[in-house]
Amino acid sequence: MRRVLDKGIISFRGVLWSIGEAFRGEEVALRQIGEESFEVYYCWKRIGVADFAQHRATGESGYAPLSERRVGRPPQP
Repeated sequence: MRRVLDKGIISFRGVLWSIGEAFRGEEVALRQIGEESFEVYYCWKRIGVADFAQHRATGESGYAPLSERRVGRPPQP
């Protein structure tokens, strides 16, 4: 479990992942699906995949985007 920070990011294994500002303050869960891949869930809904191998291959700095991203606004209480 990770809490989404103010800028819509989480820190996981030393990498900042962009989740989306709509999820600020909410908790997301990460479930391992491969050696270096993790599905990211909000409640029961999968919102994307954190792929460390793809992140390293691109060599990008800053926030790593989720692949297969399916971001929506969380339900309001």
